[in-house]
Amino acid sequence: MKPSAAVCLEWAARLQVSAERLPAWAAARAAADGRPRASAVLGRAAVALPGPAPVLSAEPEVRGRGESPRLLAPVVPRMVRGEAPGRSKRASMTRVSVPALVDSFLAAARPGPFEYEACHHVAGRRSDAPWLVFGFAIHGNEHGSLPALLRLQRELEDGGQEAHVTLLLGNIDAIEKDVRFVEEDFNRVFTFDQPAKSCERKRAERVRPILDRADFFLDFHQTQTKTREPFYTFPWARELVTWARVLGLAEVGLTRPMGQSFSPGLKCLDEYVRDRGKIGLTIETGYRGQDVAQAELVYRGARRAIDAWNRLVSGIALDDIVATAPPIRWYQTEHVIASAGQELRLRAGLENWTEVRAGELLSAAGSRELTSPATGYVLFPKYFGPDESPPPELARIAVPFQSS
Repeated sequence: MKPSAAVCLEWAARLQVSAERLPAWAAARAAADGRPRASAVLGRAAVALPGPAPVLSAEPEVRGRGESPRLLAPVVPRMVRGEAPGRSKRASMTRVSVPALVDSFLAAARPGPFEYEACHHVAGRRSDAPWLVFGFAIHGNEHGSLPALLRLQRELEDGGQEAHVTLLLGNIDAIEKDVRFVEEDFNRVFTFDQPAKSCERKRAERVRPILDRADFFLDFHQTQTKTREPFYTFPWARELVTWARVLGLAEVGLTRPMGQSFSPGLKCLDEYVRDRGKIGLTIETGYRGQDVAQAELVYRGARRAIDAWNRLVSGIALDDIVATAPPIRWYQTEHVIASAGQELRLRAGLENWTEVRAGELLSAAGSRELTSPATGYVLFPKYFGPDESPPPELARIAVPFQSS
């Protein structure tokens, strides 16, 4: 789905304030931490490029240590100066590197009652108000939600929401390297059953107090391989399904029995919240990376959640809020295909929601043979290089879910 011109222009206008003020304070941060950061050397060329047309490949060298060239990405198109909106035939790109988006958030962040600097907290109108937490970039290369994070941070300054709201930025170490994680998957380490030795487990210890306060947690993720549409993923429970309809972010969802973990022996952030008896949901908004349409989806989801809680606090029932929301097509994980080392690899071209038939060949040429155990849809297919460790699982096969 491509965003409309109006959506692109709106995002350009909303992000421009943050982009234009990046160089001054970014340089100060670079001097303070003693190493170059991409945002410290952005300046005019990388932050905003007024000009006659989109320029997607010619880039100045703006990388800091450990930062990937892929981190510099077009965020939103901006109309050429002097041309009226709606009349221009060409646009230039407002370009902000991903580390610059992170630095912009951190520069304005107010952690409130928490000792985690990578969060922004805005108090509700009452001290006993419900607590909403939104998760962004829990995996380092899933940073498409960051423009929405900045927009929410700025707009929430105006207040007006009944609930307490905390915007949680996840694995900054992995974001800087443009990798999913550095030592351990940050979205699997919330078991707190072993010493915090990895950087992800140390960060989880600092994030834990935020999740301990959450009455509602919505985690924005992106897929590692392409997906044909956004989708929810969480265990089957009436309240969770109702909230998914209230949010209205996807027409399809992947579920599993309540209490069954996504990865045995490990724990995701939303699972940690649910184990406390609170509401925890995850939405996969699309393929990883910067995408205006996904940023708009994330922003809309957070806003709808805040608005819904405003109505709940005012006395409107959740069933009344969801009454006119469209239904969601649900599928359940029927098979998890375990990895078998370097000798087993998936064939090229499998995406999230690729339809397969029972017995269909899933393995790559020259790999050990693997066929689909059922007719259904491929979810979370994984590909890895010859020098990379095989993942714990290669894919999941989902089938239509029939609620009892």
